[in-house]
Amino acid sequence: LPTKLGLHTSTRVVVDGRPYVYMIGGCQDRMDHVPEAAAADVGWPWKCPHFHAPVLRYDPAEDRYATLADIPISRYGHAAVEVDGKIWIAGGRAGKLWKPVDEVHLDKIIYDIHVYDIAEESWTTVLNFDMATANGAAFALDDGSFYYVGGFNEEYNPTAEMYRIDCAESLATGSVKYERVASLNNARGHVDAAVLDGSAVVAGGTADGFYCEALGTVETYSKMEDRWSYLEQLDDGGGSIALIVFQNQLLAFGGVHNSECKRDFAGLADVSALDPTRQTSPVWYQHGVLPESRLLYSVVASPESDAVLVFGGMGYYDEDCDCMHMTNLASKYHLADPESLMAMRNTLLWSKFTMLIIIASVGLSIVVLLVAYSLVKKKLVKKSEAPPVTLFNPEAASSLPTSRNEVDAAL
Repeated sequence: LPTKLGLHTSTRVVVDGRPYVYMIGGCQDRMDHVPEAAAADVGWPWKCPHFHAPVLRYDPAEDRYATLADIPISRYGHAAVEVDGKIWIAGGRAGKLWKPVDEVHLDKIIYDIHVYDIAEESWTTVLNFDMATANGAAFALDDGSFYYVGGFNEEYNPTAEMYRIDCAESLATGSVKYERVASLNNARGHVDAAVLDGSAVVAGGTADGFYCEALGTVETYSKMEDRWSYLEQLDDGGGSIALIVFQNQLLAFGGVHNSECKRDFAGLADVSALDPTRQTSPVWYQHGVLPESRLLYSVVASPESDAVLVFGGMGYYDEDCDCMHMTNLASKYHLADPESLMAMRNTLLWSKFTMLIIIASVGLSIVVLLVAYSLVKKKLVKKSEAPPVTLFNPEAASSLPTSRNEVDAAL
């Protein structure tokens, strides 16, 4: 990518028979932690210092990026969907709308929808989408409308509500025209959606705002019945799942495999797939491996190259800067044959196993030395009053400031 970018959207659109990828919004460079917000428990405790405004258009045939018109108000954590030659941008947090909350300036949810006309390369603003959230999902099932579902509200609580937006009427009036439809069974934010065989599917997301630990439930929406129902559980997809339909299958690209936003030793993400043609009740299976350490990236199908394109994303929490860095990494994901896939995963897991053995060996050596020192000390030093007990991280808490397991600073 031309810049380090995460929490953006990527939308594939075919223009005059030529496929392009439109990347919109996102946070550049890094995401800073706001300790005052965390202490005050006032919601999203992060702030983006640099928002990305220009539209980036990627041409897979030329492997080249072009910079197009700026979005009217830059944002991240939004949803994007193409309807009738226009890309609709809904929800997310805005860079120009910081407001004081208990004297803490935070990135706030934006309640206007921006519409990008691909042919005209211009923007239109549609006002008053009062139900907007951050980190929700959007999808289209037919011409003339799209659906917006889930996400976190201003208090950083996950939501389950879904709304159908009438595109033509919204553009004609300049104000968002929407109706509430069926809600999800599970409220969730940091959610993604895809359309498979005419039905929408959502997976992943989190129920408490902690985006490194994904929900395992998967839901599908029937427009005819206006109802969400459960599909097969996805238990090992990793945090911050990204969904896409590829080769008539639903693919889930996972992120971090632990619940603390810490870098995994193996540095890989599983790619799981659901094949609706396999059996009456399809189940998830391992489709491949993404040998990269990142989360909150975007994925786009590229059937012309028989691959999935993966753009940008966010790294893991860095204590030195009290932030999380973005990446400009762009890569292609190809399905490996079973033998190659197994060899790749075995290599990565072996490296993880080797590292664990080294750590265990070092730990055992330290224990042996401490025991030996204790025995010698008992012989050489007279018995004295026992010193105060010191506890080192008794709760095995994460170093991530927003971890729900964090030990109170007062301890």
